[in-house]
Amino acid sequence: MIDSSLWVVFSPDSIVRRQSASWHGIAAEIIQVTRHEPFEYRSRARRHLLIATHRAERRDGETCVESLCSGRREFSRKLTFVPAGCEFRGWQDPRVLTRATCF
Repeated sequence: MIDSSLWVVFSPDSIVRRQSASWHGIAAEIIQVTRHEPFEYRSRARRHLLIATHRAERRDGETCVESLCSGRREFSRKLTFVPAGCEFRGWQDPRVLTRATCF
């Protein structure tokens, strides 16, 4: 069973499509943003979270891991590591429809 506390929460939730899978000791979720409209996201996982961003580009926004924030606009093919217990949050006005995998 997949630990639901691992995943990133989106607002509005209707903006994302998700596919999940789990194996012994690891779980993964593919997240695809489905509409070009601003959204927020957040997570505070009990376990480490690794986000492999396949495609992401925003007109405006910010991503923070604890107090370390970035306003980078193009972050396709980037990795984001969120240590267990740390807050991950942000918002964006997407230029392209974001696609990422969370482990």
